[in-house]
Amino acid sequence: MVWTALDPYALIIALCTACAVLKALRGARRTEPGPTDVLAWLLLWIPFDLRWWNELYAGPGGQYGYQVWAVYVTAVALLGWGLCRRSPTLGIRVPRTRDVFVSLAVVLILAAVLIPPGLFTGFLHWNPNLPTLLQGAGLFGTLALSVALPEELFFRGLLQTWCERWTGRRWLGLVVASVAFGLMHWNNRPELAEKVVYCVLASVAGLAYGLSFRYGGLFASVMSHAAVNWIWQVCLRA
Repeated sequence: MVWTALDPYALIIALCTACAVLKALRGARRTEPGPTDVLAWLLLWIPFDLRWWNELYAGPGGQYGYQVWAVYVTAVALLGWGLCRRSPTLGIRVPRTRDVFVSLAVVLILAAVLIPPGLFTGFLHWNPNLPTLLQGAGLFGTLALSVALPEELFFRGLLQTWCERWTGRRWLGLVVASVAFGLMHWNNRPELAEKVVYCVLASVAGLAYGLSFRYGGLFASVMSHAAVNWIWQVCLRA
């Protein structure tokens, strides 16, 4: 695999963005999350979510651009809030047996809640294409590291906990982060009806991931998120 189309301009922009975010977070004097944290969050997440980074560099051989930039934003976020800000809210800890059961329970509940209305509305289609054990494990790992981890880190580890602190109400932080997570999926479908259904289903999933994060930490929310996406890709896509 050849690293073609690696634009030095893209590398410079990425390095400058990372340095600016890390310096700003390191220099933030407030112990509580404030405007600097919000601006850093937006500066990292918005270009990534809208695939602006992919326009600068589409990955090795023109592939895997999303995965490359997912690693980038995750690494910068972990360095920024984990090391520079020493944020205690990221939910990172050694996984416990309880965390595994929390993630499994969330997956089962979401399957029972989301699959029936998804099939009824035609948004989901039962079309199982089971991979081999090795392929399935590889797909799960890819989804966990490049999709679930950055999304859970930004929306649960950061946004949800910030909203809980700002409002003083845990349920409100959970709802705000879940709705924001749902709206993030607006551009993933072309038709208005599909956009609405997608956002509603994603918001409900966000509520479940938020509860998974609350009771099982970042590990539980990432595992439940990756498992749901795995089931969707393997069994429920047309």
